[in-house]
Amino acid sequence: MKTWLDSIKEHADPKVVKYLVGNKIDLEDERVISKEEGQELASQSGIPYIEASAKLDQNVTELMQKVMQDVYKTMYIDGQQETDRHTMTVGRGTGKSAKESGGKKCC
Repeated sequence: MKTWLDSIKEHADPKVVKYLVGNKIDLEDERVISKEEGQELASQSGIPYIEASAKLDQNVTELMQKVMQDVYKTMYIDGQQETDRHTMTVGRGTGKSAKESGGKKCC
């Protein structure tokens, strides 16, 4: 995990949203890392931890909601002054941001 976090730190935006996910928790008999170990590793890395199972439909929706809330908070609440460069026109427009198209809105 340290290698992945180092790579993210080196190549991604500093505000990128990160989570440590204990996946396939339905395979309890094959577990290599305990929930407590996962929580501790995440805590040491300063990122949230959640366990999930797509097979059991356990915590998948919750994880996606948390990630999207964090992305929204990072991009649109904490970084309001930066939203112009991240906003793209959606629809039949030019694909340019409002700033790039001289403030014109789509449609």
